[in-house]
Amino acid sequence: MLTILLLVYAIYILTTNVQAGKVFTAISLLVVAVISFTTDLGLKKWVKNYKKIFMVELIIILMLIINVELKLW
Repeated sequence: MLTILLLVYAIYILTTNVQAGKVFTAISLLVVAVISFTTDLGLKKWVKNYKKIFMVELIIILMLIINVELKLW
């Protein structure tokens, strides 16, 4: 579900605001959505509860956002 929301928001950004910064944000969201989708498929094999899968994906995305904002990479 989170992957679908990321994809929809990225497409919305690309179709409404075509600015240099917004395009970079949309491409970043698309990359995160693909990573989230592969994580989702991998977690479905081991975790049967969708709430736990959603929480794990949310934690991963929040960790990425914090790392980018604090420039830890």
